[in-house]
Amino acid sequence: MIRSAATFLVCIQAVSVLAQTAPSTDVGGVASLVAAERAFAKRSVDTGMKPAFLANLADDAIIFRPGPVPGLAWFKDHGGAQGTLDWAPDLAAVANTGDLGYTSGPWSYTEEGKSIYGHFATVWRRDDDGAWKVVADNGARHEEVKLALSVVVPDWATQASDTDVRVASQKALSIGSEADLLATDRAFGARVAKEGWAAALASCVASDIRWCRPGALPVSGRTRVLEAVASRRGKASCTSLAARVSRGDLGYTYGTTTFHPEGTPADSTESLAYLRIWRIRDDGKRVIVLEAANPMPAKR
Repeated sequence: MIRSAATFLVCIQAVSVLAQTAPSTDVGGVASLVAAERAFAKRSVDTGMKPAFLANLADDAIIFRPGPVPGLAWFKDHGGAQGTLDWAPDLAAVANTGDLGYTSGPWSYTEEGKSIYGHFATVWRRDDDGAWKVVADNGARHEEVKLALSVVVPDWATQASDTDVRVASQKALSIGSEADLLATDRAFGARVAKEGWAAALASCVASDIRWCRPGALPVSGRTRVLEAVASRRGKASCTSLAARVSRGDLGYTYGTTTFHPEGTPADSTESLAYLRIWRIRDDGKRVIVLEAANPMPAKR
């Protein structure tokens, strides 16, 4: 989740997908993750953003300010904004092994009567003691939007109990090692540079993908995302920085990307820091289920 916040700026983004609501009886999958997300948001409103993040970030968490930085260290030195940051998830999914999940949804930040809005994308890891901790958080601003009241869950996402997850973990489909996923991410980046965003994305887009870019509401679903990407022609490049994986079917990568819109001046290149969540399908294909990008300062 990135409730990206410097003194007067909070950047975040989200994900909403096609699916069904998680059952209230779920104690090992989506429901426990959604409960952790909502408790995190409540703590932010009740006690302030900084203590909420310090309590919920994993020791190795990465947040985007605007590029990827160690989360705990950043909030110990910064994050003293005086306003109120609130949010609510509208999408949640958990790996088939129950150890990694992600959430996304709208946020609002209000200070001195003025508000800004956006969507967040957050990756969570479940510790051996059952506690969820944030390991990656990114997103971006857009126009005003109301906080979500309900959460959707992709059809493929785990909604199993603790016992079901332990049993399933013994034979769960695996996305592979960190090196495997990083290689996939870099291969995707090479296709982006060679073929453009639309063609590259078409080769590995999930049917229920969510695509988050600054200045616009998230776009969901393969057809709508590909249409949105194809509508912006230009030259792009990606630089993969790292990959992390679950024991099962989910993993994530992060890095930077640039985009120079076709027909614009040479100094109009856009720079973004991305968080990309991958899933491996039953057919062994790795696909992107979410990408959220945060604007980086323009290079001179």
